[in-house]
Amino acid sequence: MNSAGTGTSTMKYERVKEKMIETSASSVINASI
Repeated sequence: MNSAGTGTSTMKYERVKEKMIETSASSVINASI
């Protein structure tokens, strides 16, 4: 297993997760306005 590749995909996943959290957070904010 390539540890460098694993680290890269983990970083990508973290970024995707952040984006999803941001999106859902803004959706909640928009819904409450």
